[in-house]
Amino acid sequence: MERSCFEQRIRETLRADPQAMAVDHDGGEYSWTQFAELAGAVESILDRLAIPDGTPVGLIGRNLPPHFAGMIGIFIANCCTSMVYAFQSATALAADIAATSWPVVFGEQRDWTEEVIAAADAAGTVGFAFDEGSASGFARVTRRDGPDPELLAGEPHDIAIQLLSSGTTGKPKRISLDRDAVDEMIERTIFQFELSGPTGDATQIIPWPIVSLGGVNALLPAMALGQTIAIQERFDAEGMLGLIRKYRPPFLSLPPSGLARMLLLDPPKSDLESVKLYFSGTAPLDPHVRQRMMDEYEIPVAEAYGATEFAGIVSSWVPEDMHLMREKAGSVGRELPGISIRIVSPETGEELPQGERGLIEALVPRIGEDWVRTNDVAWLDEDGFVFLEGRADDAIIRGGFKIVPEEVAELLRLHPLVGDAALVGIADARSGQLPAAVIEPRDPLDPPSEEALLAFLKERLPSYKLPARWAIVPEIPRTATLKPRREGLRALFEELPS
Repeated sequence: MERSCFEQRIRETLRADPQAMAVDHDGGEYSWTQFAELAGAVESILDRLAIPDGTPVGLIGRNLPPHFAGMIGIFIANCCTSMVYAFQSATALAADIAATSWPVVFGEQRDWTEEVIAAADAAGTVGFAFDEGSASGFARVTRRDGPDPELLAGEPHDIAIQLLSSGTTGKPKRISLDRDAVDEMIERTIFQFELSGPTGDATQIIPWPIVSLGGVNALLPAMALGQTIAIQERFDAEGMLGLIRKYRPPFLSLPPSGLARMLLLDPPKSDLESVKLYFSGTAPLDPHVRQRMMDEYEIPVAEAYGATEFAGIVSSWVPEDMHLMREKAGSVGRELPGISIRIVSPETGEELPQGERGLIEALVPRIGEDWVRTNDVAWLDEDGFVFLEGRADDAIIRGGFKIVPEEVAELLRLHPLVGDAALVGIADARSGQLPAAVIEPRDPLDPPSEEALLAFLKERLPSYKLPARWAIVPEIPRTATLKPRREGLRALFEELPS
């Protein structure tokens, strides 16, 4: 099988400067020697077990140095990294292993509960725990010496990564990307890095979970460029600001909600003065946050649009368009070369004219010859710039009236006592659905009252858009990529008295 064109560059990175720091993990240093040894150990295990090219190998992914090294080991072994969500119950993880039947799974010792080990043994899977105390860096936790031969059957293929979708609307799905798609993803991301200037020796700060497109789409390009990476196991706004102060990156990419949480700390302009470009591509950015970045911190904001299903971004800002950033504020740029984007009617599937709102479809040669429809609502202006307006399946229909959750959430975030807000529809026998608001206070010791929030919105919205239920919580339920998790939001109202 043909190897990835970036694989050699990644191997060169592993050999470049063994004693230099490879990963800053919450302040702890992890050298290239440690990183390369663990990646090599993974490659050796897969070779010893005779795992065929392209075979999915499970990685219970956490933002920890061994997991990043483990993914690189699977990649250079020419196998497929199949991401497994770590932050789920033991029962759910056991069911995942039983249903997917990977021949090999790597994870933390804490993830290998008796229930999970039993599921792996029954599935014919060999399980390994990262163990830096052992000579090889691993400890086998399952009883089998090798995987069930049936799990190794089939023709070799060139799938390189199976990524998890965000899980905003339910259980995350696995999306398979072949090596050509991964190479193109790496190339496009390096291009995005370079929008802020030469990459040089810049440290790549990665706030995205490794199981997601964002995490992989930052790790592999950084490895190809030989960059040091800085990670947090869980996103922490104050810690993220500390990493920015420490490494002074020219390029910054954070989930929109993560950026908003960081700006709640009111950092001085000097903390962010190294940042020449803020780049976001996972969800619409709150316009007030965008305006603050551009006006108060004088940082250009380049939003993009992509999805795991597209193996990366499909629309973005490019250097020749940067002078239009204020005029086209809120746009996620234009379709990238070789990619076609259109807006279609959700009812008929017919292409809509410029300015009309509908669902995005994209034709992405790297993943196939068919148009791929999304549930993302958007419109195109006369110059081909794409403007996102949220997801169609997020819309709340209250007695025949349509409510866009993000519109209400944006207004709630303007309240001085609100740190973040999210809206979800809950079932109602009379109206069909009712809007319910979840509030994360700016200061947990000084939360806003429901009455104050309602009065604030009454001055700005028609009555049918006003939330009927409220939940004020320490933290909004989120996916691994910091998006509000719809099922988690609804569960809050099932727990509260009506």
